[in-house]
Amino acid sequence: MRPLNCAVRPVSETKTPADRVTRLWASISVAVVLLTLIGILAYQRQHLLSALDFAIAVFAFVEARFKKRLARFIGNTNVTLVMVGVLVLLKRFLCRPLEPARGSDTCL
Repeated sequence: MRPLNCAVRPVSETKTPADRVTRLWASISVAVVLLTLIGILAYQRQHLLSALDFAIAVFAFVEARFKKRLARFIGNTNVTLVMVGVLVLLKRFLCRPLEPARGSDTCL
């Protein structure tokens, strides 16, 4: 094992408002996610799947924003949506049931 060439120094703590908001979000995000889940289960049972999708998307967007990875997040989201769209189109147009020829009474 090689010795370290330079000492590792801790990152200086900045006291900017953005840093405070980031730390606040990091400390309360899990609680907010759990409260959102409870709220969805309590008040939006008829729209459970869409409400959960929306909540997950919002939290993923906020996390990407605070981690300064928003551009990469949006790019990855676009690629994922395109791939899902292609799979839906392939399933829709390639997995159709066989239709019998006109005038014949036999089914395949």
